[in-house]
Amino acid sequence: MNLWSILSLADQRTIVGYSFAMMAVFSNISIINAAGEANLVIPIYVSGQIGETRNTTRIIIRNNSAQENTGTVLFRDAAGQIASVPINGISTGQVSYSIQAWGSVEFETDGTGELISGSVEIVSDQESAEGLEATVIFEVLGNSVSVNSTPVLRSHQIYVSVDDLEKTGIAIYNPSNTVLDVDVFLIDNKGRQVSKAELKLEGGQQFSKFVDEAELFPEFFQANPGEFRGALSVIAVQQVEFAVTGLIQKRTNGALIAVSTSSRVFVPEA
Repeated sequence: MNLWSILSLADQRTIVGYSFAMMAVFSNISIINAAGEANLVIPIYVSGQIGETRNTTRIIIRNNSAQENTGTVLFRDAAGQIASVPINGISTGQVSYSIQAWGSVEFETDGTGELISGSVEIVSDQESAEGLEATVIFEVLGNSVSVNSTPVLRSHQIYVSVDDLEKTGIAIYNPSNTVLDVDVFLIDNKGRQVSKAELKLEGGQQFSKFVDEAELFPEFFQANPGEFRGALSVIAVQQVEFAVTGLIQKRTNGALIAVSTSSRVFVPEA
């Protein structure tokens, strides 16, 4: 079973692979507000219990503008539906916020009840979400990582590290109603393309794998064991924007490192 799926996170009772699994899911939601601008999207959160251990998500929203900003924080499950997440003892799928100019607000899930993972959307009541910034800090089995809101673009590039101590995974989310075809290029640390994968995502679909798993580059890593440093360039074939995020996971204890994305990508010669 795919370690990215929340089912494997709940079903498997080994420490290795727990922490990275929760980033498997992007919610099937629209991220465009009435003004035609993107709301803030954070494609990773996890909340609930594994045995007696509570796993929490903390959401921090900053209003870096001279105007008050109000809106709603939406918690989505894997299917894109409003989730039921306990906060201060009350199960809810949405939380209203009001942030004064240059102020901030934060929420934290209780980490109790059924284990759930998905995405967070921050929907501003104003015509624009300009000035808003958001960060999620989630903890699973004692391992914490912070992830900022994710840009929605036609191309992304993330850092890749694979060796005996760690490996990298990527999640791709198509928020549109249009089929998304993407080319995924594996680039070594000398800037050379060493492999390529082609993926198709339906509208609202997410794809999430470690880079050495099926549908990405298992043959390359089997043929080239040992240390690899480089990048993944993910480029839409059509005029469709999408979101990407990545995490590096330590193999020994499941510790996490967030991998930021860049819009400046390697583009192979035609």
